Amino acid sequence: MSKKSEDYMALVSEAQKRYEIPKTSGNITLTGLGNRCGGCQEINLYTYWQGLGYEKNTPPIKYMLVGQDWGSLNGIGVEFEKRIKKINQNINCDEPYIIRGSKENFPTDENLIDLFSVLGYDGKQKESIDKKRHEELFFTNFCLGYREKKSSGNMDKNLLELDADIFKKLCKILEPENILCLGKITFQCVYESLTEEKARNLDGFNGGYNKFIVNHSNITAKCGNRNNTKIYPLAHCGKIGTMNRNRGTDIKGLENQLHDWRKIAKQNQ
Repeated sequence: MSKKSEDYMALVSEAQKRYEIPKTSGNITLTGLGNRCGGCQEINLYTYWQGLGYEKNTPPIKYMLVGQDWGSLNGIGVEFEKRIKKINQNINCDEPYIIRGSKENFPTDENLIDLFSVLGYDGKQKESIDKKRHEELFFTNFCLGYREKKSSGNMDKNLLELDADIFKKLCKILEPENILCLGKITFQCVYESLTEEKARNLDGFNGGYNKFIVNHSNITAKCGNRNNTKIYPLAHCGKIGTMNRNRGTDIKGLENQLHDWRKIAKQNQ
């Protein structure tokens, strides 16, 4: 087993222990997955979508997607839980994380399939992310806890930052080319954990997040031996994040976000 594999597995173990004792801030209580779905054998449940079994080959990561937090234990669907249990029983099986169009799916995940199609995962250049796990992709949430109550809203930045140490170690191991940050608070946590600088000091950051998404200059950080990992501030693609991204325009769907992601695709041709 390589050093990178050993470091990754040690970090997974650390992540699994992080929320054995629940943590509360305001209206949010975060806990571990426990025995739900047969437990989480990766950094995060999101890693079962893309990044599953990373330690086997430790491939180069082109795109690391970072969400805020996975959501609520109450939001786990019956069929989803069955699929994760099946994967836990045999990590080499082809069981999908998500089945497109299922009534159990979150809007965020459905929209991510469309957004990643812009990066070439469109069923033509490469298989769609709901159809195949790609070794150059890795998904995680910055916050590794699971909400005990409702799935969204009221997340405290200080609560997210409790997992900054694990995120920084993860990036040191993965050495991703690009980090895609879903939402303002996620971008802040990613940027600040990797650079030890405040996001508010970035040119344009205080002029509105939508403008910053469109007009920001090149943002990079050191991840392991990679000195120029690119960090992209993006809108969260759930219902609220999409509404926020479209505020002040006549657009109601994903077009603004698709435009944002097309720029990423162009920069990575």
